[in-house]
Amino acid sequence: MPDPVSLWGLLIPIRRGFRDYVNLRPARLLEGISSPLAGRKAGEIDFVIVRENSEGEYSEVGGRMNRNTEFDMAVQESIFTRRACDRIITYAFDLARTRKKHVTSATKSNGIVYAMPFWDERFAAISKKYPDVKADQFHIDILTAHFVVHPDWFDVVVGSNLFGDILSDLGAAVVGSIGLAPSANLNPEREYPSLFEPVHGSAPDISGKGIANPVAQIWSGAMMLEHLGEKQAAHAVEQSIFKVIAASSVRTRDIGGNASNKGHGRGDRRGIVRSNGANALGRIAAHANRGGNIDSCVDVIIIWIDGTQASHPGSGTAPPAPLRYERDPVRLSGRAHHPPFEPISQPDFKGGLRFTFLHSS
Repeated sequence: MPDPVSLWGLLIPIRRGFRDYVNLRPARLLEGISSPLAGRKAGEIDFVIVRENSEGEYSEVGGRMNRNTEFDMAVQESIFTRRACDRIITYAFDLARTRKKHVTSATKSNGIVYAMPFWDERFAAISKKYPDVKADQFHIDILTAHFVVHPDWFDVVVGSNLFGDILSDLGAAVVGSIGLAPSANLNPEREYPSLFEPVHGSAPDISGKGIANPVAQIWSGAMMLEHLGEKQAAHAVEQSIFKVIAASSVRTRDIGGNASNKGHGRGDRRGIVRSNGANALGRIAAHANRGGNIDSCVDVIIIWIDGTQASHPGSGTAPPAPLRYERDPVRLSGRAHHPPFEPISQPDFKGGLRFTFLHSS
């Protein structure tokens, strides 16, 4: 399927229909991973890209004329609004306050004569509201160079749709592999669902080969748990990823090994069990049954653990793996008497580790 079809026919309508205007893409050099940048150690590179996800260069304003003639032409307009710029820059500064208190803006106001000076104005205006946060900006060309030469300079980097898209792939590369890069498409106001996906997308060039690194997908699931307020569960999943990568010899090709993604999944499964991640994930359904905030956002949670021990919410016993927690629409009207999530054993599932999160309203 051509990229424009899959992108404009599915992903962008989801992002814009659900007002997921924040695209959050962390880049962290983990223990056990070799960066292509010589001499970089785990922990030295740890930044996050905050990408504007609703307008900018990826607008639908423009058109084609005189197709298949010598006068063939295309016009593509960029759209930058004060509302969209302010909310994404504000999100970046709020995020920086929880991290190292440093925001960098990606711009190109020396070449893009209207949109980027406007972006710079909005960045300067918002930064004044955060005197405790360091603010700086670089033109996109030198910023990409700094990502390679000085990646330790950065904490939160905020950019337009196009600039954020490009920088996040470069960020994934400097920390070892795009197969390690998770992302979140967030509606911070929680009026609509948020979408969690690996940065690499569907990776059609390696589809069916069994060599894709599953870490980015699992880590994206951890970002979803964090967004839903399940911080302990998110931390457990993240720590299991970090421990397995640091200690395990099971590695996919993109990080220097020769394992298939099935083998890597088994490694992650063992890490999840060691770090009690399965129990933490099982807590989600119990939390929902107590009226927790996940109840309004998630319809189905599947935890696929291939015979390992996972806690059955509320029972204290280990059910057959995997588990499927599914909202029963019939029960929703009587939720005071019936929990909205029902644990169901799925003995027909086989394999390594899989988390599937199906969202609704």
